[in-house]
Amino acid sequence: MIIALIIMLLCSLTALAYTREELLDKLQSSHFSIKDFKLGGVSTTNRPIRLSGYLEQIYITNDWENSNAFGYLFDTQGRISGWITKVWNNEDQLWQWDWKQSISYLPDGRYDRIDQFYYDGEWLASGYLEFVYNGTQVDFIISYFVWEEEEYLSSAAVFGYNPQSTHVEYITQMSYWEDRYVFRRQFTYDDQGRPNATVFSYSWDGIDWQDDQRTNISYHASDTSGYSHFYDFVINEYALSNYVLPQMFMPFKVSLELGSYYDVEFSTWVQSHRTEYLYDQDNRLEYKDLSYYESWEQDWVHSNRFAYQYSDDGLLDNTIYYYVDYDGNLYESSKWNFSYEEYVHTDDENHSPAPVAINAYPNPFREGVQILLSISPKANSALGIYNARGQKVRTLSSTATANTPTSFYWDGKDEKGISVCNGIYWIKTQTETGPAVRKILKLR
Repeated sequence: MIIALIIMLLCSLTALAYTREELLDKLQSSHFSIKDFKLGGVSTTNRPIRLSGYLEQIYITNDWENSNAFGYLFDTQGRISGWITKVWNNEDQLWQWDWKQSISYLPDGRYDRIDQFYYDGEWLASGYLEFVYNGTQVDFIISYFVWEEEEYLSSAAVFGYNPQSTHVEYITQMSYWEDRYVFRRQFTYDDQGRPNATVFSYSWDGIDWQDDQRTNISYHASDTSGYSHFYDFVINEYALSNYVLPQMFMPFKVSLELGSYYDVEFSTWVQSHRTEYLYDQDNRLEYKDLSYYESWEQDWVHSNRFAYQYSDDGLLDNTIYYYVDYDGNLYESSKWNFSYEEYVHTDDENHSPAPVAINAYPNPFREGVQILLSISPKANSALGIYNARGQKVRTLSSTATANTPTSFYWDGKDEKGISVCNGIYWIKTQTETGPAVRKILKLR
């Protein structure tokens, strides 16, 4: 990954770059109206439970193997302050640092800047996003990359607003390297303020545009979302990426996305793919089925499925991705196990100092739980499992080093190898920044 990044950056250095001032001059010449609209950051202050991370696994030779782990970091106000990713080294059987990002907020809670880092023996800056506002509304999101401590302008997302409705009419993704074309995403909305169609187009000069892809969107009957939900989701999508906002946590309930491509030769739209969203009796997303249109057969072919499974308390437990063969058989491919934590106030004696040091997957759990530390424990320290009475039931030894993330697996048994009772348990350890505590729940 690091080699690929270096090659990409070296190739980019030969391209034409603009300074920030030159970019702003160019962007300010864009013609669209600006209306006031409050953009808020991601906040979980008022939620008793929040998503703390997930473990990604891939299915190989009849078993699930670790692939990546992701953990969220929170500030004292309960907002996401960053996230960190790790990759599983199967040869050495250990987790290794990969990427992390850090979020800065303006005093009113809007995004200010997001710094990005990659790990190569130490954390090195790879780039950052900068948010530019007109009043309270986003004008541009500017992307830079960093190479040998020098900053280079990479791209910018330009937001255009409809002067009557004040809704986002288009977002143009402008690349500031030679021989790169520009993308534009245009939106139309229904009476509820939800997007009912998205059109992707491209241009080589920013003047003449060619339609490319179109998606028509239908919603579930129980969906009550409106424009503000969509707007916040779009901003967060740029700011936080799919790591933080996986599609299963969308603030709206879609029933069908119907995709088409534009046939330039015949000047017409041709249907090409669709995504069907299926919900259970509690209106929770149960399946997302992907299909493509086979023009020769003039029929839809099922190609992929996402299956969503929930714990007894209604939290999304895991998501499994399947590919489908021509006979309709489903084969497991990838899996995401989600972990949650109870929101802890800063004055609570059991509060873990930011960043959150312990992640557990899955939580709640039945057979066993994998435990990951986002920061290293103190040398020779141990990780303890305690019951609700404060009694230690198991000690897990640490073999961490300063440069290697630490992982443990608790099989739900005590020191004598006897399965513990169902209920609440606490994971505790000492880290370089102080004590860290995490609550987990064992179910039947």
